[in-house]
Amino acid sequence: MDVMQPRTKKGPLWANEAKESHPVLPATDPPETDVIPEGPDDNEAISDLEWMRRRMKSVSDASPDKVFEQSDDEHEDVDHSAVPDEPKDPAKDTIMQTSRLFLRNLAFSCTEAELMEQFQPFGEVAQVHIPVDSLSKQSKGLAYVTFKQPTSALSAYETLDKKSFQGRLLHIIPAVDRKGKFEVEDGEGKKKSLKDERNSRRKATAGREFNWSMLYMNSDAVASSIADRMGIAKADILNPESDNAAVKLALAETHVIQETKSYLESQGVVLSSFSSRARSDTTILVKNIPYGTTAEQIREIFEVHGELSRVVVPPAGTMAVVEFVHADEAAKAFRAVAYRRLGNSVIYLERGPMGMFQETDGGADENSRTVTSTAVKPVTIAEQEGGSGVGEDEPALSAGTTLFVKNLAFSTTVERLTQVFRNLPGFSFARVQTKPDPKRPAVPGAEPPRLSMGYGFVGFKTGEDAKKGMKGMQGFVLDGHALHVKFAGRGTEDEPK
Repeated sequence: MDVMQPRTKKGPLWANEAKESHPVLPATDPPETDVIPEGPDDNEAISDLEWMRRRMKSVSDASPDKVFEQSDDEHEDVDHSAVPDEPKDPAKDTIMQTSRLFLRNLAFSCTEAELMEQFQPFGEVAQVHIPVDSLSKQSKGLAYVTFKQPTSALSAYETLDKKSFQGRLLHIIPAVDRKGKFEVEDGEGKKKSLKDERNSRRKATAGREFNWSMLYMNSDAVASSIADRMGIAKADILNPESDNAAVKLALAETHVIQETKSYLESQGVVLSSFSSRARSDTTILVKNIPYGTTAEQIREIFEVHGELSRVVVPPAGTMAVVEFVHADEAAKAFRAVAYRRLGNSVIYLERGPMGMFQETDGGADENSRTVTSTAVKPVTIAEQEGGSGVGEDEPALSAGTTLFVKNLAFSTTVERLTQVFRNLPGFSFARVQTKPDPKRPAVPGAEPPRLSMGYGFVGFKTGEDAKKGMKGMQGFVLDGHALHVKFAGRGTEDEPK
């Protein structure tokens, strides 16, 4: 082309510029300096790394929405196929942990026995508790039911909740487990010794174990009881130099146990009930108490926790039976008194058997029943002076020389009362007031059986001797009962203030 010719030729320089005013350029050839080709040029000399870079860039530009993802097909399949868990019911979870139900909207006349009958079909019931008002002693319309197995409690909850019971719509909700709630010791931040920790555990688990027999007695108390009633020293029974000391103590324990059984039976206790595994919610056996413990002492220990219906202390004074009116008060007293120290002993408690006391119809046994039930209050025993006493050959009662002795044990005999008072100066006679035994009819040809009325009379030769005897024997423990002594009503002397 002329335009590309060298300028060595002669001629005007403007000739080339005139030809350039109408250039002929291909329409498809863009300037190489302005456009970067999208694809690699096969004729262009580039390195392998640059070629790979361009190749990857072109692929990524062709599919901008596609990104690289790492996935695990097996896990994805499991996640998509899994069924979502159903929401858990916190009420059922609580029941499965505690096995305890809280009942509301109960009839105020509903009893624990009726609730037991209602819930027993679902499984073994461990406890039924109906709280009562502390003042009116009436039910609050609430109750707690504890099962042995959580599945039984859950079944009862699902079946009886919002169902009619005794004309009311029963409302059941889970109850929190109260185990371990009650503090055994004060715990003022002090480090407990091993002995204290052991006692704390024993007190916290009181009532769950039965480590003793029903009529367990302290051996020392048994020896003291036998020695006192036989008028000998306790060392004569527990003489270490004797080769049969253990035999003597075993015989003494057997004698005291048999005597205790006879006394309990005379107070309306059904001895056959001791073989039953069912336990009463209101009766407590008090064991391991020291000899000489009186019914008044037992009453003072337990009455602060609730209303008592009876307290029975056998003649040996080595154990006692306490019965409460309300079951919740008995449970509170059980927790508070268990392993409490009394004198030089530690009190052991055990729930009495179900049906321990027989029901009486009243009548001839009503007086005896009243004394038994009110044995916790010796002052309620009638202070009678007449009656059919024994010993018509005794001296006549002289004014100011006769003492009235009450709170006698029902097993105390005339011989036993005489043995205690005969060493006093001026002693004249002793008499225990009795009455016919309505349970044992008289046998022809034999003396009719009689029962002690819990009081008696002691005569002296002079009024001064009677005064000394009253002062010396006031509060004396005889057969487990503290004597209350004062001048008889026929005397002219007043009781000293």
